[in-house]
Amino acid sequence: MKTQIIQLEPHDDFVSVKDKMSWSQIPRILLVWPEEGPPLLDRQLDLALLKRHADQLGAQLALVTRSPNPRYFARQLDLPVFRSTLDAQNTRWLKRRRARGPETRHDPSRISEIISGRHKAMQKPAPAGMRLAALLAGLASILALAGVLVPSAKITLIPATDIQSIEFTAITGPDITALNASGTIPARPLSITLEGRTSVETTGSLEVPGEAATGQILVTNLTAEAVTIPKGTVVLSGGADSVRFATTRSAQLPATAGATVEIPIAAVQPGPTGNLPIAAITSVEGTLGLQITVTNPEPTAGGTTVAVKAPNTLDRSRVYADLLASLRATAAEEIAAQLAPGDLLLSATPFLAATLEETYMPAEAAPSDLLDLTLRVEFQSLVIARLDLDALGRAVLDASLPPGFTPSGDQIDVTLLTLPEPNALGAAQWQVRAERPVQAVADGASLIPAILGRAPGEARSTLNTALLLGAPPEISLSPSWWPWLPLLPIQIQLIETQ
Repeated sequence: MKTQIIQLEPHDDFVSVKDKMSWSQIPRILLVWPEEGPPLLDRQLDLALLKRHADQLGAQLALVTRSPNPRYFARQLDLPVFRSTLDAQNTRWLKRRRARGPETRHDPSRISEIISGRHKAMQKPAPAGMRLAALLAGLASILALAGVLVPSAKITLIPATDIQSIEFTAITGPDITALNASGTIPARPLSITLEGRTSVETTGSLEVPGEAATGQILVTNLTAEAVTIPKGTVVLSGGADSVRFATTRSAQLPATAGATVEIPIAAVQPGPTGNLPIAAITSVEGTLGLQITVTNPEPTAGGTTVAVKAPNTLDRSRVYADLLASLRATAAEEIAAQLAPGDLLLSATPFLAATLEETYMPAEAAPSDLLDLTLRVEFQSLVIARLDLDALGRAVLDASLPPGFTPSGDQIDVTLLTLPEPNALGAAQWQVRAERPVQAVADGASLIPAILGRAPGEARSTLNTALLLGAPPEISLSPSWWPWLPLLPIQIQLIETQ
């Protein structure tokens, strides 16, 4: 006979197996358990329902399993069990039948007699005492059930409230990078870069060349030919620091060796360096020096200096200080504008973090009536963020929270009692007060078992003693005339006000 073999999966249950059986059009259905896996269809009810479903399909159900529970329950339900699918297909499925007693034939007259006797027995009244006892027992049961299920209660708890306040020392410094309940808090640098230019009148003086030195040179002809000496011919003094002079007019030497002529000269560079002694000028610049010799029979004189205004060290310091102070004031205003509400500046005056450009004009010692300075600098201020201040206050308050209390919301008030004064190393300390509202933890649910079935006064006293409350508990009963709290916790509604 054809057999529908259904291989069960470890995740199958009664519903999924039933669906698989519903597709079968064959009169025999064989359920095959997996070799390994979790217990499957391990209850007698599952097999009984599957057997009923097979009967509705008009099919016979059998199992292939080694699991002890399904095998045991299958025998109880007269379901064939095989060790393998091959055995199931090669063996005739025999359905066990329960033994029946000998068939009993019923006499119609006997049946009528039995029915008549039962009817008479049912019509015979019970004794009055028994009926009253049964009535009272029923009423008592109804009243007891009503006493348990009908009453309800609403308990309103008002937890005690308080203001938690603490004063502590806040500490910050370059080495503090994390917030801690001990009072340490990091400061973040707020930077700004500015550029400016200014000038001041110079107060120094500088000696500069004034008039050029003048004199006469004696020129001697070394040849037998006439020699022309043009205007502007350059003659030089001897030594390492030679001074240059130029003739101020032209001259002509006769065509006679040893012939001489005097020519006026002036120093090329003004100043006293042209004041030379006798015979200091000894050479001629250029090829003309091969034809003549020169010397100065008299000292050259008239080279002078003059004093002019020029910047000095004091002027540089003054213009730097003026411009730096102006930029620092601007930086303080711009840094203050960048602060979030409640942020705390450790110092109202920003410090110079870096000089990016410092250019003076004139750059070196040179005559000038004005000294210009271009300056580009970076300023910094150390800032304590308001959010960090609040977080610090919250951390300190949490560390000292009174037992049995919890914060009431996120509200916190942090007040500076003193202002921070940073030292040379950038560290600072200041006094702070932190405050917030707190309320008691009223765990009334844990006390409900202790007040079940008790009078409202006793329950109120128990709750008031065990909990931190701001006012006595409010207990309302329904119905209002009921004298005790309900016996079931589910009938008590607990309300905790803020």
